[in-house]
Amino acid sequence: MRPVRMRINSPRVWLVEIGPLVWGITSLWAKLVCFGASLRSLSWAPEEPLGRWLLAHPDMFTATLASLVLLFAPLLLFPRVSRFMILLLLNLALSMLVLVNAVHFRFYGNIMPIIVVGILILPYYLAFCRSVALLDRSYRKRLCWGLLVLGIVFAAPTVRLVWQDKNLVSAYTNLQREVAATVGLPAYYFGDAMIHVASRSRGIGESEHQRVLRFVGGKRERSDASSSNLFGSARGRNVIVIMAESLQTFPIGLEIRGQLITPRLSAFAKESLYFVNFYDQTHLATTSDGEFISFQSLHPLPTGAVAESRYSGNHYYGLPATLSHDGYSTLSACGESGAMWYMNQMHPRLGFQRSFFEEDYKILDRIGPWLADREFFAQTIPILKAQTEPFLAYLLTSSNHDPFEVPEKHRTLNLGELEGSLLGNYLHSVHYFDRAFGEFVDQLRESGLLEKSLLVLYGDHQAFMKGPELARLFGFAESSEYDSFCFRKRVPLFIRLPYAQGAGVRNVTGGHLDIAPTLLSLLGIVDDSSVMFGRDLTQGKDSLVVFRDGSFADGLHYFINHFGGISASACYEAETGRTLDCGQLEERRRGALEQLEISDLIIRGDLIPILRAAKNRANAQ
Repeated sequence: MRPVRMRINSPRVWLVEIGPLVWGITSLWAKLVCFGASLRSLSWAPEEPLGRWLLAHPDMFTATLASLVLLFAPLLLFPRVSRFMILLLLNLALSMLVLVNAVHFRFYGNIMPIIVVGILILPYYLAFCRSVALLDRSYRKRLCWGLLVLGIVFAAPTVRLVWQDKNLVSAYTNLQREVAATVGLPAYYFGDAMIHVASRSRGIGESEHQRVLRFVGGKRERSDASSSNLFGSARGRNVIVIMAESLQTFPIGLEIRGQLITPRLSAFAKESLYFVNFYDQTHLATTSDGEFISFQSLHPLPTGAVAESRYSGNHYYGLPATLSHDGYSTLSACGESGAMWYMNQMHPRLGFQRSFFEEDYKILDRIGPWLADREFFAQTIPILKAQTEPFLAYLLTSSNHDPFEVPEKHRTLNLGELEGSLLGNYLHSVHYFDRAFGEFVDQLRESGLLEKSLLVLYGDHQAFMKGPELARLFGFAESSEYDSFCFRKRVPLFIRLPYAQGAGVRNVTGGHLDIAPTLLSLLGIVDDSSVMFGRDLTQGKDSLVVFRDGSFADGLHYFINHFGGISASACYEAETGRTLDCGQLEERRRGALEQLEISDLIIRGDLIPILRAAKNRANAQ
C-alpha cells in the first residue's frame, strides 16, 4: 500500500525527504573542495600550503556549493524512490568525474568515493521510506524554489569574479587548473561546455577577419629578416631538426658528485648558438604542440591538440612547406607509431613529404614502449645519407619520457640521495639521451653531413619535475614562484651552423614560436606572405614569449597569470626576481592576450591561405 500524501512536519518525514539530498550535496561538496585544493599548484608554480590556498580561494566553497544546490534542487519534484535513484546516479557521475580528473592530474588517492556508502545503505533506505508518509507536493515545490534561490545566492561571488574579467574563463587565457580549483568541477565544466558550443557554432565574421588582417599586417611591417648579421649564413644547407623529449635547460652543465650529467650536450653548446633564455610554449598537447608551434609558429589550441581536432585538416604553411617550396626534400622520423598524436596524418599537413615511423625501424632495443634513442639515431643515419640534398629532416626522440625509467644497463651515474626519486630518474634519462645524441653527432661528422647541415636541437616541453626536489638541488626556496617558473619553463635551443660559425651563448629571450623564423633567416629565405608569430632570434632582440595561459616573458619581466585577473597575478623582474606591480605591464598583457586570440582565429577559420593570398595580391599591385 502506498503511503498517504499529507502535510506532515514530522522529523522522520524531513529526514526521508531532505536527508538524502543533504547527504548527497554535503558529501560531493567535500570531495569537490578537496579535489580543487589538490589542483592548487600550476605546472610551474611552487606547492602552496592547503590552509593558505583555501583562504586565498573562498569562492571555491560558495561556487561548488552553488553548483550542487542548483543541480540537486529539482530532484524534490520527483517521487521519493525515483529521486533517490537519480541522486545516486548523479553522485556516481560526479564521483567518477572527480576520479577521472584526479587520475589525469595525478593527485588522487585520498578521497573515498561516497558511492560505496550509498550502495551499502540503499536496501535499508528503500525499506524505511515505504513506511513513511510522503511530504506534500506543494511543500516540495516551495522547497525546490527556495533551494534554487539559495543556489543563485551562493553563485553570486563567482559570477562577480567572472564578470570583473570575462577573459578569466575564456578559451584564450585558459587557466584550466586554477579555474577548476577556484569554481569547482561542476561550474567549470558548465562554463567550458558553453564556450565549446559557442566556438563550434560561431564562424569567423568579417570584423574578425579584418582584425586578423590588421594584426598580421602589422607584424609583417615590423619584421626585417635581413637585419641579422647571420642572415643567409646557412644558405642552401641541409637542415636537421631534433625535438628532444622532455629535455630541459637545468641539466645542461649540471655536475653531481663530480659527474657531468650532459658532457656531450655541454660540448655541443660550445660549437652552437646556445639560447639559454628559451621557453616552453606548449600547452595540453605537449609533444604534439611542440612540433606544431615550432614549425608553424602559431600558438597551440586552448584545449586539445591541433592534430586531434577538426583543425588538423587545415592548410598550414610553416617551415616544412616553405622549404619544400624552395626546393628542399622534407622528411620526418620517429621511433614511435605514426598513430601517436596522429603524426601520420599531421606531418603531411605541415609539409613533410615522407615520414618514417616505428614500422620502418628494426626494434633492437626499447626504452619504455618505444625504440631506444641510440638505435633510433643509428638507424636514421642511412636514411639521411640517402636523401636528395638539400633536405629538411625532423627527428623526434622518445626515450627521455615520463616516468624516466631507464633500464639498469643504461644507468652509469651515481646520484646518491637522488637515486629512486623522479628527479634522479630524470637525470639518468637525460644522461642516456646525452650519450645517444653525442654518438649521433659523431656519426654525422664521419658521414660528412655535419658540416653540410644546420643542426638544431631543442626540448619539446618541460619535464614536469616536482618543485621541492628542484628547490633542494638548486638551493632556492620551495615557495619561490619566480625560481620555479624559471627552472620549469626553460628548455634548451641549440643551433649549430657549419664549422661552428657564430658559436656562443645567446641571452636573448625566445620560445618555440621563434624557431621557424630564426631558421628561415639563417637559410636566407624571405617569405613576406608567411603567417608566423615568432621572430628571428639572431637579431638579438627579445621576443615577447606568450604562454597559452596568458603569462608571458619579455626579457625584462615575467608576468605569471593567475585566475582573478591582473590583481591576482604575479610579476617579477626577470634578472633579479624582484616583485613588480603588474599594473605597469597591463599594456603588454593585453598584447599577449590579443596574440592568443588572433592565433586562435587563424586556426579556427583556416585563414593561412587567405592571408597569404591577400599579401601576394598586394605585392603584385
